This record gives sequence, C-alpha cells and structure tokens, in this order.
Amino acid sequence: MLPIFDAHGDTLSRLLQTREPLRQNGGHIDLVRRPAPYAQFFALWGHPYQQLLSLFQKECLANQDAIAPCRTVADRDSAWREGRLAAFLSIEGADMINCKAKLLDSAYADGVRMVGLTWNHANALCGSCKERPDQGLTAQGRDFVKRAFALGMVIDLSHAGDAAIADTLALAAEHNRPVVCSHSNARALCRHPRNITDAQFRQIAASGGVAGLNLFSYFVNGRADSGWRDAVQHLEHWLDLGGQDAVALGADWDGCDIDGAVAIVGQIKGVDELHGLYDILLRRNWPEATMHKLFHENMTRVVKQCATPAQGMER
Repeated sequence: MLPIFDAHGDTLSRLLQTREPLRQNGGHIDLVRRPAPYAQFFALWGHPYQQLLSLFQKECLANQDAIAPCRTVADRDSAWREGRLAAFLSIEGADMINCKAKLLDSAYADGVRMVGLTWNHANALCGSCKERPDQGLTAQGRDFVKRAFALGMVIDLSHAGDAAIADTLALAAEHNRPVVCSHSNARALCRHPRNITDAQFRQIAASGGVAGLNLFSYFVNGRADSGWRDAVQHLEHWLDLGGQDAVALGADWDGCDIDGAVAIVGQIKGVDELHGLYDILLRRNWPEATMHKLFHENMTRVVKQCATPAQGMER
C-alpha cells in the first residue's frame, strides 16, 4: 500500500453519536485498524463546534502513541516517522462558526486548516448544491473566502452550489489560491448535485486544487451498491480531462449512509480496506507515479501551498 492522505471523514460526529472511542470502534476509522503512513482530515460537522473540537483534543491526548494532531505537512511527516496517524481538522459548513470571517481566526488557532462554505443548506455566505444553487457568494461570503485565503486555510467547495463554486474559483484565480472539492465525484458519470461538472473540475485543477473521490455509493453510481470499478471510472474520467495533478481521496468515511444504512463502495468496513482501490488500479496498469499523486501527493501539495498566505494578504 501507498501512503494515504484522505481529505474528508465524519468520524468525530459518529463517535459523538455512538459514544465509541477512536481507539477501536465499529466505524470506518479507528486507531487499531489504521494503515500507515496515513493522514486524515477529520470534519467538524453535525454537532456544536466546541463539542467536536473537545472530542478531537481528548482523543489525541488519550492516544498519543497512535495519533498526532497536525497543522502542517511538516507535522504530518513527523507523525509518519513516529508511526502515528496524522490528524488534520476541517469545518464542514461555515455555519459551524456562524459564517463569520472573524471566527476563522480562532478556528485557525484551534488547528483548523480546511473550511467548507456550506453543507446542504444555503447560508449567509452562498447557496448550496441542494438549496438556492443559483445564489453565488454574498458580500459576506467574499469576505469570508478572502480571510480564509489570508490565513492559509484550504477552501472546500463540496456541498456548494454551482454559482458559489464559480464565484469562489474566480476569487481563487485572482489571488492565486488552490481550492478543493474534498469529497465530490464526476457529475458526468453520476448526475447528483453533490458531484461536480467537467468544467468545474478543470477550473479546480487550474487553481492547483484537487477533487477527492467520494466512496458514497449514491455519488458513485446513484444506487445503494457500487464496486471499486465504478469508483475508478470517476478517477479515469478526470484523468481523461488532464487531471493527473488534481485527483485525490475524500472518501467521506463514516458519512456514507442514507436512512441509517451504510452505502459505501464494495461495502468495505473502513480505511484499512483501501488496498482494494490500489489493487484494481494495479490491474488497470496505472503508473506508480499517478497512484502516488492520487493517494497522497496532490493533497500534500495543496496543504503545503495554502500554508503560505496569499500574496498581498496579511495573516
């Protein structure tokens, strides 16, 4: 297996619901089954911000032998040398911090390094993929994005509506910032509003950003069941668009369920079964260099580039 840098997991929300420990649980991510080297963005979503942050901090403190909170690629590299899971924090939906640019500063101080503009509902920043998708960035939304750029946070456009994606990509081009869709697939293959168009993917790639392959079956083939071959079709579609430097992993761990039933590619049990993706890519004769880009290098580049504030912007 290759090193893994996954852009999105809802494990913290699941642990709050089930009261299971991160060390060993019945979800997709735990410390006993963790592969190595492995880095993961843990999303703050679905519960109060401080409650989720406190859980993350508590679990990192209780399991220092197996997990390290990370803010930079250098932190990740140190965690990997020590055989620990490199844990990054993201916010899924700016409602978590009341959509206020000034609260980005405190979130940054807490270690958050990626922020999604919205979840499935429109908010003060923009419309979502499901609610008011024609609502682009508001004035407050533009200020929020620019503050994130200034701090060195990654902007995540998964869940954003098409108009908001267009407006954010225009700002990203203006300020030379990469943006990502951390857990979204190709709309050309699965016409779900959570997936992105070919034009959007090309613009994300042009920004230096990435799209993270989502393993939720309904975003892969529109049904409750899908296999690795179905998921790989999204990756190879993006490669056909010239996206070798813009593909990543964003599996949506512990978020792949509908009506209480888990619906994930191949009905896999967790991140330790990503070898199934690696194996099929080998059988399809993917170059080793391209697999490295997919599994960890492209996401690493984005985090490293965003760590430096945009030119002309003061942190």
